[in-house]
Amino acid sequence: METVQHEKAFIYRSIVGSNTTSLFSTEKQRSNRSLSIKADSISVRKKSTIRAPNRTKATFKTHPHFSEQLMDSFIVGAKEEAVRRKNFKQQLKRVQKKKKRGKTSKKPKKAKLKVPTPIFVPSLPKSGTTTVHQYFLCGGQKSAHLAGTKGDGMFKIGRCAHSNFRQRKPPFADCGDYDVYSDTGYVAARYFPDGRELRTNNIQCFYPLIDALEDVYTSYPNATFLFVVRETEAWLNSVKSYHDGFIMEVWKRCRSRGFPDLQGGLEEFREFFEWHKDMIRSFALDHPSWTYIEVDLEDPDAGKYLEKHVGIDAGCWGHYNKGGEGKTSAEDAVDVAESEEEEER
Repeated sequence: METVQHEKAFIYRSIVGSNTTSLFSTEKQRSNRSLSIKADSISVRKKSTIRAPNRTKATFKTHPHFSEQLMDSFIVGAKEEAVRRKNFKQQLKRVQKKKKRGKTSKKPKKAKLKVPTPIFVPSLPKSGTTTVHQYFLCGGQKSAHLAGTKGDGMFKIGRCAHSNFRQRKPPFADCGDYDVYSDTGYVAARYFPDGRELRTNNIQCFYPLIDALEDVYTSYPNATFLFVVRETEAWLNSVKSYHDGFIMEVWKRCRSRGFPDLQGGLEEFREFFEWHKDMIRSFALDHPSWTYIEVDLEDPDAGKYLEKHVGIDAGCWGHYNKGGEGKTSAEDAVDVAESEEEEER
């Protein structure tokens, strides 16, 4: 019998297929034994488990204040976390295979850029950051989108930048030697009870190109700022449809600079998007040593404009996520903290 307790949140183990997966523990254990969950005076014991090919059904002896419905939501959350971990491992394996191939893999010819590096993309998610990332990869540049690689491992760019910010180091020091940083935001939540609905407000958000913009400029005064803009309603429709508004619910719990609060609705998100555009433009005007380029995501001539000012062939430009192609999962944008110690680092 295993017991796990973490502050006032229920840290639990749930049967997923034949595996036992812990949402917060990095230790992997496989067991079909009884399960005990304790939080304060609440105790739940699983009595039996009946397996079927496509489902796992459990019965529980429940405490009066601890409903079976709530436990079911925990189980769904564990399944979501198991899928996220599996996808991340598969992505890591692909990176490792590419490294092993080394010189045998065909790489795009590196274009000669007309702008200084590093290149920072301050656009919000769903504003073309993936499109920019693919554009620079096509041009043979080293580009990081959300995550980077170090050795045989992967790391979150935003987490690295946040750690540097706390230690008063240059924001992207030791965060990979990249030419382009297309999406640097980082969000960490303690747990997801049902994979979509967030039952906690304890979410840590850090967007270096919002929260530490002055520090970025001080550390990289001759960098390039490539701002991809989008029509407000198009952006709003995109974030609303992205996993049924998942990222909007996350942002409302960020309590970070400019983001709407828990009561924020569509109008507050419109205002936030407009505020962000004005803030970036004003900052660029006040810091002329940066090379500033602005391009409209929906402009049919955007590729030609970038070829003229950046130096990469216009054929590399395309609306990458349009129609669903190349979409990343919501879990790519939101990192689940696996332990209190990890979250505090």
